[in-house]
Amino acid sequence: DKYYNSVISGISPDVAIEDDSHVELFERRSPRPFRPSNSRSDELLAGIGFNVHCQGLSIDVLQNGAVTPAAVHYSVTHGAPADHAAGFGFQGVEENPDLGAEASSGARGGLRRLEMKRVEYAKELEDSISGLIRSVGEHFKMRAQVASARQQAGVKMSRHIPPGVPAIAHYRSKAIECAQRLNNLTWNIAARRANCFSQALGIAVTSYLASLSDGSHASKGYASIWQRH
Repeated sequence: DKYYNSVISGISPDVAIEDDSHVELFERRSPRPFRPSNSRSDELLAGIGFNVHCQGLSIDVLQNGAVTPAAVHYSVTHGAPADHAAGFGFQGVEENPDLGAEASSGARGGLRRLEMKRVEYAKELEDSISGLIRSVGEHFKMRAQVASARQQAGVKMSRHIPPGVPAIAHYRSKAIECAQRLNNLTWNIAARRANCFSQALGIAVTSYLASLSDGSHASKGYASIWQRH
């Protein structure tokens, strides 16, 4: 009840909160500090770990009618950190144009598969840029061969690269496309990684705070160590 009241006190009075103070604590639905599985598609909660449960087991020894605390054990269970809101697959941009950056990048899957796909896209971009540089070099080489003949004929040589050269236009278009796909996928991976790290960090903090509530540790002098560090 103390935690419940502290959370309620931090909510704006303009927000309507259902009065469930008469309901058992484990059955209350608001405020909900617990993120259930069915909220995995909520993008606003993507950085919060789900299904995080803190369990405590207190073992007491009953001897001669006297109860003596023997040990307290805490455990934390949770769902694997993953950005479920971003999804793990799609049917294609043509079939669903609202799939976002991941679909436009042509990649699908979880974080590990997207990292592998990003390496492929980086290699494709490198090959496209190399092909573009090679095509430009071949164009200048070919133009140098006919430069002297054209100068003798009085034709002025242009110093720009004409857009109609097929090889240059092909590699230029391909390099732009590869760069866009790589940038989209890189951003998508960064967002996924940030959400997964946030979930993992929240679970780690929860585990640490659960260990702080262990009275047996405090009785052994650990409290002074925690306070100092």
